[in-house]
Amino acid sequence: MEKIDIDDFLKLKRKDRNKILCEFSENLCKEICKLKNIEYDENIFYTAKEIYYNSIYFSDFESYCRDVSYIVSEDVKRVKKYELKNVISSYNGYINKIKKYKQFENKIQKEGFSNLEKKYKENLRNLFIKMLDFKKRKYDKNGALLDLIEEIELCYYDFDYIWSPLYQLLYNKCIYKDTIRDEFWVINADDVEYLDILNRTYEYFSEDEKIYKDYEPYYEEITLEENQTLEDIYNAEIEKIKNLFIEMLKYKNIEFKEDDYYSLKNQVFKNYEKFRDSLIHYESIVEHDVHGTYIDMITEIRNEYKFLEENYRK
Repeated sequence: MEKIDIDDFLKLKRKDRNKILCEFSENLCKEICKLKNIEYDENIFYTAKEIYYNSIYFSDFESYCRDVSYIVSEDVKRVKKYELKNVISSYNGYINKIKKYKQFENKIQKEGFSNLEKKYKENLRNLFIKMLDFKKRKYDKNGALLDLIEEIELCYYDFDYIWSPLYQLLYNKCIYKDTIRDEFWVINADDVEYLDILNRTYEYFSEDEKIYKDYEPYYEEITLEENQTLEDIYNAEIEKIKNLFIEMLKYKNIEFKEDDYYSLKNQVFKNYEKFRDSLIHYESIVEHDVHGTYIDMITEIRNEYKFLEENYRK
């Protein structure tokens, strides 16, 4: 399979462009199915859904197919040049991805899965030790790799989009895809996906240490005391903001009969109209986000506490 030259493609008439795009995309889909042992459904869009639910490496192919569908649709009177460039760029990106996938397959056959896994895990261990030492964390350097990731999460949570799938892969060689359609969907990783993600994670942070040493963090570092859990910290933060709600209501001489967290929060919501947008956002993270972690919630409570405490007297 070859890449499409964007400049040559743009010179074609729309009918010819659509024919090439449909034909090449179908062949691309078949090639992905061949690599991932997925049955081609004779319909690229139905098959793209199967790829979405059964591949980590090519999971965004369904999105590419939607872009192709839009471009070739007769209902679309005029396709903009940048839209054509974007879809061809995506196509060429998949050609590169397939090439790399095959190269990694060959690498596994030559060097052996177990040897590569051992090497990549050791690389990650050394990386995590460097990252934790940089933060001057107290931890067990001889701990399991999963334990090191849990410690990493506490002080580098801004990179959770990397740590969470990595943890899942190391724990059970799968990832849990968070989708609007089904909340969490388990996707088992094949050998290429598993080893490549381990290796790319290591290379991402080791090739440029500034990525983890010099960035503007959104999340505060969290240090757990002996036998303390994230749930303990979360409960303490809830109690703290609950007391602030009491303070805010007393400031306005508002009487309240019930002093549980939710009743107090609702009273604040009713009597501090200027904070409604902020409190709605707060609720969406702390109370309604089913995928939110304790660190997400702790951070949101602390941010809301600081905001309310600094502004409610104004």
